[in-house]
Amino acid sequence: MKRFLTALLTVLMVISLGACSQPKTDAFKGGTFTGTAKGFAGDITVDVTIDDNKTITDVKVVEHTETEDIGGKALETLAKDVVALNSSQVDTVTTATVTSLAFIEAVNAAITAAGLNPEDFVPGEVGAVEKTDETLDVDIVIIGAGGAGMAAGITAAQEGKSVIIVEKAPMVGGNTSRATGGMNAAGSHYQEEAGIEDSVELFVEDTIKGGHGLNNPDLVQVMAENSADAIVWLDSIGAELSNVG
Repeated sequence: MKRFLTALLTVLMVISLGACSQPKTDAFKGGTFTGTAKGFAGDITVDVTIDDNKTITDVKVVEHTETEDIGGKALETLAKDVVALNSSQVDTVTTATVTSLAFIEAVNAAITAAGLNPEDFVPGEVGAVEKTDETLDVDIVIIGAGGAGMAAGITAAQEGKSVIIVEKAPMVGGNTSRATGGMNAAGSHYQEEAGIEDSVELFVEDTIKGGHGLNNPDLVQVMAENSADAIVWLDSIGAELSNVG
């Protein structure tokens, strides 16, 4: 009987030790995982690096066709936010909502490719940004850092005024930075250098025709008469004008 009990205990110990030596099947192996989603202008592809502790340590946008000044800047901000929060549950960027949502979808796809659930990555605590009140004494405050706002600010500063431009978006330029067409101007030095004959009269005629006669002719006349000077002013502040012809 004692021999039987001894043999039984020995077998149980072997089974127990064997069970303890089995590797854990739920251990996560870190690595870099890829995800893709449809953005505003095309696919956005990201590489998300997750360590063995399931912490997001890096996010790289490896491919996108978003506008550099808006979507591109938003992607840079979002990538940093995901790492800081260890989560894809980040705020979208103003003026780049479609790009932001696509980026988040791509990150979630990468997390899923790692065999993990994006919803398990709950945002961590981030220190609150300290807000301070400050009084600034200036001559002019301009709301909006789009093309018109910046042009107004530059002109005012050139006239010796102190200026502040306030912008809600994380980047400047507004719709001007998205413009893909040309700037109409009659009698500019670029036309003269290219041997192109143009005139204020032709500019007015084309504009009225394009507007189906609904334009305000007085405003069109003012625009056409000052169009060449606008080009000269842009040259003076170092604006780069490319050829779209």
